[in-house]
Amino acid sequence: MECLHFICTIPVIIIFLYVYDMRPSWDWIWGIPLIGFAQIILMLGVALTLSTLNLFFRDLERFITLGIMLLFYCTPILYSSDMIPQKYRWLIDYNPLANMIISWRDLFMNNTVNYTDIATLYGYGIVMLIIGSSIFNKLKYRFAEIL
Repeated sequence: MECLHFICTIPVIIIFLYVYDMRPSWDWIWGIPLIGFAQIILMLGVALTLSTLNLFFRDLERFITLGIMLLFYCTPILYSSDMIPQKYRWLIDYNPLANMIISWRDLFMNNTVNYTDIATLYGYGIVMLIIGSSIFNKLKYRFAEIL
């Protein structure tokens, strides 16, 4: 469902690009599915992990909310990654969401596809999917007891 929402926002992004005298490029044809699939893999792994653990540790929900807020401010969404001082650059290097946001920004605003960032995003996504799947599969037999 979220993919459908995102696809519906692409025309809005194109309109804003034209307003700011920018144009989409042919890189969007393979860039959007490439980054989008990596995002789906990463978010599925995170969702499996957190939803399974939240079932067993009810207070985890409050920490997740704080963690999401912290990740939001540590991810270059409202600011460019170039604005981060060098001594805090590690916050971007080890933040899997930063690679995703930087990849989307490069695609939409600069018409470039940075394959290194996307490969890193796929790496984070596959690791999170493996972790999430193993946690889910290990604990799914106890879901009925808890609920």
